[in-house]
This record gives sequence, structure tokens and C-alpha cells, in this order.
Amino acid sequence: MKIKDSIIEQHTFANNAMIHLLTEHPKFCEKWGISAAKGLKYIDSGTFGSTYSIDSGHNIIKITSDRKEALTSAYVMSKRLNNFVWNIFFVGKDPHNEFKSIYYIIGEKLKPLGGDFNKLDNVRDGIFYWYNSKDSSLMKSRDINDFFRLNKDWLDNHSPDWKEIYKKNKKQANWFYEALKAIGKAGIDWEDHHPGNIMKKGDSWRFIDLGLSKSPAGKLQIVESTFI
Repeated sequence: MKIKDSIIEQHTFANNAMIHLLTEHPKFCEKWGISAAKGLKYIDSGTFGSTYSIDSGHNIIKITSDRKEALTSAYVMSKRLNNFVWNIFFVGKDPHNEFKSIYYIIGEKLKPLGGDFNKLDNVRDGIFYWYNSKDSSLMKSRDINDFFRLNKDWLDNHSPDWKEIYKKNKKQANWFYEALKAIGKAGIDWEDHHPGNIMKKGDSWRFIDLGLSKSPAGKLQIVESTFI
């Protein structure tokens, strides 16, 4: 299936799921401001689902069929990792497929990166592009300077401008380091940390998409319950 066809299919799936949510769970929708009167508005679709603006634009809801993302979202909430935006979700059943679950994930609607996009993009591409949560040097490092010391040879060979990138974007680089280290310490395997998955919150940033992730969340019971 082509990517475009997949996105269209997921948009249709999410629309049907939204109609099901509004029809079958009115109390939950009222609690979270999910209604046309509260500015329910489609935002975007991806490989596994779609996002909508809700609660007069204060929050968003992501409707997905990706169980791994739901599991990791639950795990992030249980660990109280403040580098991510999601804060509540529940599980429903696809009314058109009794074997398929629907995951409704609600989070605060944050601001676009604006001018921070290029800075975070430079930091990611110039310093952390290669990172994954299995990388022991990040876990062993005491701080970002120690991380640079441990990885100097690699950075010099693969990203000769890394020192200049860090000098120009220290705040963004320090946030990236602390966020990725917290994710790794929590045991989450996630490499999709590009600026398209980052939003601005105050004078800092938050990751917004846990698709393509793995976590030790298989034992969590939270995703098996319905928060209604």
C-alpha cells in the first residue's frame, strides 16, 4: 500500500472512530471538550491514525491503531516523564472490526516551533542523529560535556561542525541531551526524535509522537482499561 493511500485509510478509520466516540461515550466527550461546539477540528493524519483539536483548542486527541504507541504513552505517564505531552488515554473497540482496538490519546495542544525548528534540526542532525536508547555512552555520561568527551572521535569524523552547532544552540542541545537521556533511562527504544515530533511549551519543548517506539510497557494494565 502506498503511503498516501495508508494515510487516507487512517483518516477514514479515525473519522469513524471519532463518530463512535461521540455517539457511544458522551460523558467522556463532555469531560474533555470533544464536540463541534468546543471546536472539534481535524488537524493531520499519519501512518496509524489522525489528530484533532478539541476543548476549544486547548488540547488535542490522537486516534490511532498503533498499540505500541499506546503502550509507550501509558509507560511515559506512569514514569511521569515531562519530556512528552500525552497525559491521558483510553482504549475502545473498532465498531467495524471486533479484533482491532482503537487508542484515544489526549494531550495538551502546544505551539509550533517557529524559529526553534532550524536550531533543533541542526542539533539533531549535527549531534544526536545517530542516537538510540541502546547507546551506552549517553547513559554513562554525567552531563553533556562528558557525553561529548566520550563521543569526540565519532563526532569529529561524522559531524565536523558539531562544536560550532553546540556553541550556537546550547539551550536546544542541552534540552535534547537531557530529554533523550531520560527516555533511555526509562527503557524506551525510540529514534523518531526529529523536529517534526517536537512542539514548544513556554521556553522549552516537548516530544509529541511516540509512534515507532518500544518500551517495557507490556506488563502495564493501564492500557487494558477504558477511562470513561
